[in-house]
Amino acid sequence: MRYSYRWSHKKDDRKIPKFNCPRCLRRFFSHSGMNRHYRLECGDVPRFKCPYCEMRTKYTQAVYRHVRTKHRGMTPAFLRLF
Repeated sequence: MRYSYRWSHKKDDRKIPKFNCPRCLRRFFSHSGMNRHYRLECGDVPRFKCPYCEMRTKYTQAVYRHVRTKHRGMTPAFLRLF
């Protein structure tokens, strides 16, 4: 019984994000996740735009996924950089 109590306590403790991005204050569960966000994402302007609407993103793959799900039947012939 003692082991299961300790395990459930540790699981509950992980539900609360403890690491904040110093730029945007977004919260993360792990220090490595926060570092990745800080280095690669935070503060960057989205460079890719959907050719069919105003959606912008930082990742080309997100535009392809967006076009497949939101603009069915259309194909992203080109991606514009901004």
